[in-house]
Amino acid sequence: MCKQLLLFDPEVLTAKLVDGVTPGFAVEFDTFEADAASVFVEHALDGEDARASCVDTLTLEMFP
Repeated sequence: MCKQLLLFDPEVLTAKLVDGVTPGFAVEFDTFEADAASVFVEHALDGEDARASCVDTLTLEMFP
C-alpha cells in the first residue's frame, strides 16, 4: 500500500473553507490548499461556445 504525501493539513483546509463562507472575511490559501480545494477551476468558454455566443454579428437583414 502506498502512502500519499499531503502538503497541507486537512483540518486547517476545512477550517479555511468554513471561514471562506463568512461575508467580508478574506481567507488566504497556499498553492497546495487551493489545488486540493479546487479553488481555481477554469470556467472559460472554448472557441466554439464563444463564437456561438456572439451577439454583435451584423447581417444583411439589418440594413434595408
